[in-house]
Amino acid sequence: MKKLLERWGFGMGGVAENSMQNTLPTLANPIFNVAFGVSPVLVGIAMSLPRFWEILLDPWIGTVSDNTASSWGRRRPFIIIGGVISAVLFAAIWWVPVGWSPEAKGWWLIVSAFLFYTAYSFFAVPYAAFALEVTQDDGERIQLMAARTALANASAIGINWLYWLTQLDWFSGTAQGIRWVGTAFAVVIGLAAIIPALITREQRMETDRITLPVAAPVPKISVFASGWELIKLRPLQWMLASMLLFIVGFTLVSHLGFYILLYYAYHGDSQQVGLLSGVSGTITSIVAVLICPLVAFAANRIGKTKALMFFLAVGGIGSLSFWWSMNPHQPYWVITSSVAVAFGLSAYWTTMPAFLGDISDAYERKTGIVCQGLFTAIYGIAAKIGVSVSFLLTGYTLIFCRFDVKQTLEEMADPLTLMRVLFCIVPALGMALAAFSIWKCRPGEIAPMTRLDPQPSA
Repeated sequence: MKKLLERWGFGMGGVAENSMQNTLPTLANPIFNVAFGVSPVLVGIAMSLPRFWEILLDPWIGTVSDNTASSWGRRRPFIIIGGVISAVLFAAIWWVPVGWSPEAKGWWLIVSAFLFYTAYSFFAVPYAAFALEVTQDDGERIQLMAARTALANASAIGINWLYWLTQLDWFSGTAQGIRWVGTAFAVVIGLAAIIPALITREQRMETDRITLPVAAPVPKISVFASGWELIKLRPLQWMLASMLLFIVGFTLVSHLGFYILLYYAYHGDSQQVGLLSGVSGTITSIVAVLICPLVAFAANRIGKTKALMFFLAVGGIGSLSFWWSMNPHQPYWVITSSVAVAFGLSAYWTTMPAFLGDISDAYERKTGIVCQGLFTAIYGIAAKIGVSVSFLLTGYTLIFCRFDVKQTLEEMADPLTLMRVLFCIVPALGMALAAFSIWKCRPGEIAPMTRLDPQPSA
């Protein structure tokens, strides 16, 4: 019972992590571009600039947490402080002054998003490293990641209803709606962020189970020297490539779904789009939660790699099927495609941290160096490079498709067709390439060493 409580207590961090990662990108274009008139290029800069900054910041945070020694352990102080500050800054994003020009509102988004994602890094990197320290049993690690992914998917239910809530008649308009909806959701984020640090034990405080004697000091590591050494590991290189391809495949065109539904399926009816997004997101998230135990079962029975290949194939087929399901005659058929894609997403985010744990464990056995924070920071860099580049290009994808919100519905016909093609093909291609990269990732290439014997005290 205690282990189950700790597992799901740790998983609550997935609610905060997923909400901080995905809520702002989900709402940025509907709120700042469509409602506030901000240029999609400025929105893209606001979404990408902080992630480029995180690429430089995360290895430093990971190394600092690796070298931290406190009564609360290496990770928990960062998780609590970073989570609370992130929640406060998330709420602040939506309190942009109503009377400002679209350009000024765009700059508000750029600055506030930069501060928010900086605080987010102080939560996310130690939280990811925490996952590698809770257990080093492969089966238990998969169960832990399944709990984290399940709760992250559950949080997506709320995320998908946020835009609909901002359109309710309770509010005088979208500006007022997003202020109060965003603030309420920030409270949820803050509470979810601190729960892992309060419930789950950092087991290395009790014993170092792989290489180091209990009384031995943990070797200090350098962010530059150690980081370069880790990047040279072939299994980690393939994992980084997989993460980069997977993220780009989804992020580059994910925002197009809102425009396709709004202008192609519903001819500009934002309330109907919000309702469909909420219903689709709820059903898809529930299915994604249910998929996580299935992923864990399959991974333990046939191996992580084979299980991931199967689920990514289902997800790729689901992505291609959007061409038929996202239509004005039966728009709710989009739910079937979203559910299929959820198989690939849930499997990927459940198994990838377990692959990283295998690499981290093998490296520690070989060197005796504990650097889970740096490992997870480098792992996250691949994701953030993909996210940064993709978000930077999101505005230009609309320009490439020759789309403008000022066009009439008739003028949007050709741009929407091209957007539908990209929305179907790009994620499927990203999943296929990510699957190939993870198939090439073999943690066993890092040869383990025998456990070091404790040295006699002086």
